[in-house]
This record gives sequence, structure tokens and C-alpha cells, in this order.
Amino acid sequence: MHHNENSSREQATTALGQAVYRVSYPKAKKGEPTAKPVKTDPTYNYVAELMRLVFEEVMEDPESFAEDMRKIAIPETLSAQYDRPLKEEVIASHVTRFSQGVGGSQHIVQPDQETPRTRRPKYPQHQLTKLRYAKCR
Repeated sequence: MHHNENSSREQATTALGQAVYRVSYPKAKKGEPTAKPVKTDPTYNYVAELMRLVFEEVMEDPESFAEDMRKIAIPETLSAQYDRPLKEEVIASHVTRFSQGVGGSQHIVQPDQETPRTRRPKYPQHQLTKLRYAKCR
């Protein structure tokens, strides 16, 4: 409602009738100054109309509105439309990237085992990497 009422605001003017602009320095233009028009202040006339509707029409006879509200069917939630599997079944079917072919997450981290280190490729692929690799040797 606020957008609909204020979507066609005019540009603000000074007391002398000149259009008002503000200057911005957008990063996209690397700080080049850009003039943007300043709009008039927004209005809130729709609020008075809503208040009149609520207090003059709804509050005089709220029962008719309450009956209409009770007639509206409220659908059940989307998740309630499906059968939920047992938690144990979901846990048993859990697959991690460490246990791709194995049913269940049976990957156990051994704290005393060290993870293997990655090695440098024998023949680097990128041109800059080749130069760095040659300097290291």
C-alpha cells in the first residue's frame, strides 16, 4: 500500500522552484560524482483510510467479519502431507563423502592417526607454477 501510494512522487523543488539533486560517488564509477534527483516526502494517507475502515465498519459489527474468517479453510502444512520415516532409518541411510559406498556414516576419525600430506605434482600445469617450481629446485 505504501509503495502504491508513493510510487509516482514528483521531484522535490527549492523555494525558488529549482529541482533538487543530491550528489553521490558510486564505487561502480570509481568515485565519479553522479547527480540523483531527490523526491518529495512520502505520504501516509492510506493509514487514515485503513483506520476508518477498521473502526467504523469492522468494530461496529465484528461478528459478521469473524464468521467470514471462520469460513476460510486453513490447509494443513506441506510437511504434514507426507509420511515421516523413522529417525533410525534416516540415520542408517546417511552417506558422507567419506563413506560413499557404505550404508550409514561409519567413518570414524582416529585421533592418533595423522592425515596424509598432499604432495606437489611432479609436473606443474600452469606456466607461473612452472617458473616457481623451477626456482625451488
